[in-house]
Amino acid sequence: MAITTSRIRVDKLEASLGATNISEFCLYLVDLLKKRVKSIEERFQACNHEMHSQIELYEHSIVEFHDTLSKLIKESEKKSMEHYAEGMPSEFWSRISLLIDGWSLEKKISNNDANILREMAWKRDSRLREAYLSSRGKAERELIDSFLKMALPGTSSGLHIVHIAAEMAPVAKVGGLADVISGLGKALQKKGNLVEIILPKYDCMQHNQINNLKVLDVVVQSYFEGNMFANKIWTGTVEGLPVYFIEPQHPGKFFWRAQYYGEHDDFKRFSYFSRVALELLYQSAKKVDIIHCHDWQTAFVAPLYWDVYANLGFNSARICFTCHNFEYQGTAPAQDLAYCGLDVEHLDRADRMRDNSHGRINVVKGAIVYSNIVTTVSPTYAQEVRSEGGRGLQDTLKIHSKKFVRILNGIDTDTWNPSTDRFLKVQYSANDLYGKSANKAALTKQLKMSSANASQPLVGCITRLVPQKGVHLIRHAIYKTAELGGQFILLGSSPVPNIQVCFLGGVFYYIWPYLNLERKGKQPSVPHE
Repeated sequence: MAITTSRIRVDKLEASLGATNISEFCLYLVDLLKKRVKSIEERFQACNHEMHSQIELYEHSIVEFHDTLSKLIKESEKKSMEHYAEGMPSEFWSRISLLIDGWSLEKKISNNDANILREMAWKRDSRLREAYLSSRGKAERELIDSFLKMALPGTSSGLHIVHIAAEMAPVAKVGGLADVISGLGKALQKKGNLVEIILPKYDCMQHNQINNLKVLDVVVQSYFEGNMFANKIWTGTVEGLPVYFIEPQHPGKFFWRAQYYGEHDDFKRFSYFSRVALELLYQSAKKVDIIHCHDWQTAFVAPLYWDVYANLGFNSARICFTCHNFEYQGTAPAQDLAYCGLDVEHLDRADRMRDNSHGRINVVKGAIVYSNIVTTVSPTYAQEVRSEGGRGLQDTLKIHSKKFVRILNGIDTDTWNPSTDRFLKVQYSANDLYGKSANKAALTKQLKMSSANASQPLVGCITRLVPQKGVHLIRHAIYKTAELGGQFILLGSSPVPNIQVCFLGGVFYYIWPYLNLERKGKQPSVPHE
């Protein structure tokens, strides 16, 4: 009994001690937790403060970054334009020239100020460049005012030359004329001359080859068939040259035909264009030195200039006419000259524009008679056209022989450079000819030609297939090349039906990848595009 009582007391004591220890332990834990919570709160507050500081710093950095980025973009644009102006002067100064001409036509500046500013642009005056760069993004009026402040009289050592033509590479190209316009224009520009081009605005031209194409806020009215017709004037740069594109608002839609030539009313189309081109120059009050017209399509310019516009006071220029091909002379009934305002009775004479072989009007003859200088494409061709090659105009050329000049056509070595030509599979140069064989292999593969023999000669010919090109010689060359074990590729077309049929296709290439075709009795493979 005594033992039991003692046991009970011991249990109570242990329970009491256990409860006391647990209570103290709990208090200890609570105190520890409070300290931990306080520490965490302090750390959280510190982190929160630090986070807010970081956010503020980040926001400040973002603002600073945007400010710096904006400054860098502006500086980059300025440096880019400065480099552009210095490294690519043709494109830059052509743009400036077009701006000035646009302001003049839109009557935003006087003709006198326009002439002064043109001379400054012509001379690459750095003040114009600086004014243009500093006015970027500002209103047009501010740019005009900054230009006018510098409009001080000056002189120029170069010539102001305007080409009026039906073609220009690469925007509107049918034949070699197009290459001459762009190549000659760039060469004259490099020699310090102010060169401008006037073209029709064809619906089918390569618009993606024109930089900064825009329509001017002006309409040029021009005479045709007894009425005045409006014309939109577009400007842009092509190959670094300033170009004007004329878009007639005539119901005949002269240049919305999906092709350049070959229309039933070509005589009307191009006499209209020639008249508007001169009207544009007249209304812009330019002091042009040379107006250069090309082939029969713009041969109208010569008689129009001297018989119409010189009488209106536009007489500073001299006319140069280049006939690239005497095969095409632009003949029509005499009364058709009246369309563009020329005096039929005055011009329908043997010593002026009447054709030497029949009673029609011949506009190439008119250009020879009325131009100050007449050129053609080579000394050899000049000799040919003085005889039967002149296609009836040889006597006219003899009469005007003192102003008939022979100039050999050149090539644009910037464009026709195999070391930079992006159309080649592999570029090459005189110092590294590997690319020639690589390009040959790529071409034969593309045309699915036999290429088993890498040393097999490959002859290429790109031409219009007309009698003047020596079609019989081309045919002979094809057979002879095949006979000697070579390959021949011909790309071309012909407006002459029997020649077209003879060569079997519209736009085509002849591929003769076999040896001795004639002996084997095989016919050439003629894939059509």
